[in-house]
Amino acid sequence: MADLRSVLGLCRRLLGNVHDAEDVTQATFFVLARKAGTSRKVESLSCWLHGVAYRLALRTRAKGQRRRLHEGKAGLVSENEDVDLLWRELRSLLDEELQRLPKKREPSASVWRTCPSRCRNDT
Repeated sequence: MADLRSVLGLCRRLLGNVHDAEDVTQATFFVLARKAGTSRKVESLSCWLHGVAYRLALRTRAKGQRRRLHEGKAGLVSENEDVDLLWRELRSLLDEELQRLPKKREPSASVWRTCPSRCRNDT
């Protein structure tokens, strides 16, 4: 029981996330169960568990950082979507304002040719 608390405490300190710490603790004891027949010294079990938990926690933390980085890049995609939404709203406002202009002051087709392609697209 002391080994379990020790491993869980280590994982919590390294990961800062209770759920990840519990997962790594469980994985550590799965590794122990898988390698139980190969243990050389019973006295070194605590050190072995600590080492396995430490390495697994570092891998988990690195994977989490890569995932957050990837999700952050995915967030850039949503920023592009925000820009597209902004352009759609801008086109809508521009259309409304153009409709309010007196007929003799409507812009010619040349005005629309100078407008960026995003303005002209109907989406």
